[in-house]
Amino acid sequence: MKECIILGCGPTRVECKYHCETWGVNGTYGFAKRLDKLFMTDEVSEVEKTWYDMLVIKKETKTFVFPVAYPTFKNLGIPIEIYPMDEIIAKFKTRFFSNSIAYMMAYALYHNYERIYLYGIDMMTSTTYIQEKGGVEYWIGRAEQAGVEVINTKGSATGKTWNGKMYGYWGQLQEEKLKERLLAPWDMIRVSKASEPQDEWIKIGQEYKLVKTQTRAGEEIAK
Repeated sequence: MKECIILGCGPTRVECKYHCETWGVNGTYGFAKRLDKLFMTDEVSEVEKTWYDMLVIKKETKTFVFPVAYPTFKNLGIPIEIYPMDEIIAKFKTRFFSNSIAYMMAYALYHNYERIYLYGIDMMTSTTYIQEKGGVEYWIGRAEQAGVEVINTKGSATGKTWNGKMYGYWGQLQEEKLKERLLAPWDMIRVSKASEPQDEWIKIGQEYKLVKTQTRAGEEIAK
C-alpha cells in the first residue's frame, strides 16, 4: 500500500512513528527523525524574512517541495520539486487551500497515496489555525470520499466537533445533559503528550513574528 505521513508542528507530533515516507511542513525539520520531503507554500517575501537552521535542514531533508524555487534554499544542494499547482487545481476543480497542510493533502491524493497518517496537525489554537482548520478538514473529506484512509491522532482537534461527538446526540438523561454542558471546547486535546508551550507565528503590522503563547494544548479554554 502506498502510504505517507504528513507531519506538522502541533503537540501530537511526539506520537509520530516515522514508519513510512514522511513529509514535514516548515519548521518540522528541527525535530523530525525522518524527513523525505519538506513542504513550504508561504509567499516568497515571508520565506526570505524567516531564519532557518541550514545545517539541520541539509542534514535532515531529502527533497524540498515548493510552489517556486525560494532563493534562500537554491544553493543547499537539496533537490527542489516544484509543486504541481496547475495540475492539482485542474484535477480537483478547486482552489481551496487554507494552509500548507491542505496543499500536502492534495499532493498526496494527486500522487495516488492510499493511506495518510497525520501527526502534529492539531489546529486547536485561537490564532491562524482556527482560520485554516476548515481547509484541512475539506481535504480530509476529499481523501476519504476517494477511498483513501486518513489516520489522525486522538489528541488532534482536526476533523472533530467541539466536544468530539456528533451534533444532536446529547443523551436522554438529565445527568448526561449536564455532563455535556460541563465539557469545555477542545477538551479532548488535553491528552497530548507534549509539555512545552506552543509558539505561534502571528502577523504584527506587515511582518510575521514568533510569539511565545505560554499555553499548552487546551489551556486557551481553561481560563
